[in-house]
Amino acid sequence: VDRDEDVLVRVDLPGVKKEDVDVSLTDNTVTVKGSTSEEKKEEKGDYYRCETMQGSFSRTMSLPSEVDGSKAQSTFKDGVLEVIVPKLEKAHRHSVKIS
Repeated sequence: VDRDEDVLVRVDLPGVKKEDVDVSLTDNTVTVKGSTSEEKKEEKGDYYRCETMQGSFSRTMSLPSEVDGSKAQSTFKDGVLEVIVPKLEKAHRHSVKIS
């Protein structure tokens, strides 16, 4: 979301734990990497089944303007990652009066 003073990046990550997510920024991109793992076990009498599922992901998104990555803030709640990054001063929107 391109806002006046900052850029908001929102990523839905259902089933991913906060400690399994990595966010990195450049002047105009944000990269979100993560991994998931799940283990299911089932025991019934002489029957035993164990299934392990693992996966990883990485997404790089271009931002609509240059940002100051050193002042970025992020939250992770209920499977939703939000990263708020302030724009550089020169990237702020300015109104131009039409004459």
